[in-house]
Amino acid sequence: MEQLRPLGAAAEKHFLPQDLKTFPGWAAIPAGLWRYRLEDYDKAAEWCRRSMDERDKTSAQAATLRIILAMSFYQSGQKDEARSQLARGREVVESKFKRGLDRGNGSLGSWYDWVFARILLREAGALIEGRPPPADSPAAPSLK
Repeated sequence: MEQLRPLGAAAEKHFLPQDLKTFPGWAAIPAGLWRYRLEDYDKAAEWCRRSMDERDKTSAQAATLRIILAMSFYQSGQKDEARSQLARGREVVESKFKRGLDRGNGSLGSWYDWVFARILLREAGALIEGRPPPADSPAAPSLK
């Protein structure tokens, strides 16, 4: 983590002054996760909320932001809000995997965005619910 600090600081410095209307929402994911890994849960939540579009209920971006937000809330003692955000993120990720993973697109997410969201979902489930990752579910299923 120490070796990554200069890169994390540079990324934040670049994205922090961006206008919210033009701010690339995908960029909040590494910034939010970076702050979460540094145990700066308030700042992690701030990054996630900054880019979250409440109308977006179907993209990998929205699901990932909710999952990071859920873990941040949990670590900050906001257990009910953590469970709520986790449930909303889980619904989107599980729905996508039930329909089947495809190559995806820049709007809803590429296959690797969905796999990343699922990995974080497993981490968040273990943290918030004490739920171990399913042994029979592959991390990167084959593409259609």
